[in-house]
Amino acid sequence: TSREQALSIRLAIEDELQKSSFLSKQSVNWEKVFCRGVVLSDEWGEKFLSGSLDLCHVAICQELKLSKFWTLDRRQRQLAEAAGLEVNPL
Repeated sequence: TSREQALSIRLAIEDELQKSSFLSKQSVNWEKVFCRGVVLSDEWGEKFLSGSLDLCHVAICQELKLSKFWTLDRRQRQLAEAAGLEVNPL
């Protein structure tokens, strides 16, 4: 995506955060996220070739006790499913 597209997406998300109950800002305990990411890496990292950001995204979802995970990335999808999250349909 171009810089303009990225800015447009960011502004749309910020607008949605202000007027919707669908999205909300959440705080996480980063120490717990990183510890959970290490566990995910040990269990699934090599199998799915998971990178650090994929591991953090799934760990954050788990720490926030969210049950659904949205991604368009195949490897991230595999990791999230292996971690027990319900992943969006493609």
